[in-house]
Amino acid sequence: MMLLAVVATNRRQSLPPRRVGTALARRSLNPARDWRRHVYAARDALLRGTPLATAAPSSSLKVPAESELARERRRRIVAATDVVLELDAPSLCRALGIARARLVADLPLAARMMMNHVICWSAGYIKQSFDSFRRLRRFAGSSPMDGMTVAAFLESVDSSARQGAKRKRDAPSEIPGFVRNDANGSRAAIKQLAGLRWVAAYLGVELPLDAPVLKRFCVSTADKQAAPSTCLSVRAVCALERASKDPNLSPFVRGHCAAHAFQVLACCRLTQMQRASIVHDERSQARSMATAREKDPRPGHSRPRPFWAIRDGIDGPGYLDSIDAMLEDLDSPSFVLRDADSADGDPSSAARWKPRACTGARANASLRDCLQVACGMSKEQAAWYSSSHARHFLPLVALMRHENADRRNELGRWSGAAARSALPVEQAIADQANKAAVMPNRYATAAIPHMVIGIIEDQVEACRNLVAKHGLESLPLHGGFELLGADGGNGEPAVTASVVGRGNSP
Repeated sequence: MMLLAVVATNRRQSLPPRRVGTALARRSLNPARDWRRHVYAARDALLRGTPLATAAPSSSLKVPAESELARERRRRIVAATDVVLELDAPSLCRALGIARARLVADLPLAARMMMNHVICWSAGYIKQSFDSFRRLRRFAGSSPMDGMTVAAFLESVDSSARQGAKRKRDAPSEIPGFVRNDANGSRAAIKQLAGLRWVAAYLGVELPLDAPVLKRFCVSTADKQAAPSTCLSVRAVCALERASKDPNLSPFVRGHCAAHAFQVLACCRLTQMQRASIVHDERSQARSMATAREKDPRPGHSRPRPFWAIRDGIDGPGYLDSIDAMLEDLDSPSFVLRDADSADGDPSSAARWKPRACTGARANASLRDCLQVACGMSKEQAAWYSSSHARHFLPLVALMRHENADRRNELGRWSGAAARSALPVEQAIADQANKAAVMPNRYATAAIPHMVIGIIEDQVEACRNLVAKHGLESLPLHGGFELLGADGGNGEPAVTASVVGRGNSP
């Protein structure tokens, strides 16, 4: 018995250092003991360092609310804790760039470093990215984590997303006359792959993401070029208007050119324009719209917002007639840009209208095809622009004309604008009258929508004067907004507006 004990002792002493470290690591990284304890200690230390609101004086029973920055940091810490607790020892070693023996020797420092590393990203991004990895683990089960397994997972995500998008489009809408045309789910697998890449790159999880079978889920950037301008030029917008009134072009091209010009002059996002109720008022100087859903960073606070497009564009009246002709056979349409039967969305190859909105990649293909037809752009130049650039046009024109911040804010109906109301035009005017006593020096009690329409008309009139002075063909095809700053768009020095309303009153 004594001899067996001596032999066992000698065997333990003769173990290679690597095997000894592995044995210690297995014992020390027990999730129920050391590692969890040190991660929670690091979490508590970070939470104690979070600036929290202090209690009010004893005479007050109300405690001030925690600042938004403190709440966001707290959310990051909680999300990082959940992620770090799920990482295994090999992933931790790769993320920290250390050997396993070093990890075992200094668990408190490793936990603290990993927590400080993960909280550099927002809480939503941490959860979304790691949820992609969790979904992949559940999908793989006992299968090996190889490229074929990841490709099968992404295929299942793509199929489920497309089916879910189709069910949502086919579901009845609570808004009368509203046609659903949400995203088709084509980017779901791309987003999941992006989350997996973050997990592999920053958390040290070993995933076979370089397998050639995954290349088809990657977004190709080989043909992309940097755009020389952030939005369409004055010449491009005016050319779209002229093309919408050209009888030699097909009704599909005319309608789409008019719709893209509409989006620019209304200063709205594509989502707003394609999810809106349209109000026809012959007495008004503009086409009134109310979007069915507005973007808001706070869930549950999103509500409809109105916007307007003036009847007379840079090239004069008439571009709205092509939109009316495009939508005339629809009963209460809820969108402006109508889809056609072309393969990619370009109106040049269309032969029949579809009773649905044109959104996403098809809307971008439509815009680029219209730019080639109306402006003579090359395919490479037209690829610089997308529908998201339309909202930049009027604010950039106003900025170059030295409009003040209040008037520029009204163009986009951003936070604090008078036009942020979910009511129709007449009710919005009456509702705003109740708030006039709060801001008597900023807004009048008269028609707020008409004030916003007047601000839009001022910018369009400046562009119209610029075209009349220089000629459309002499203006730059890309950019050229500095010409508005040089002469104010009307041959006179631009002045700064000091009041909110129509005109540049000193």
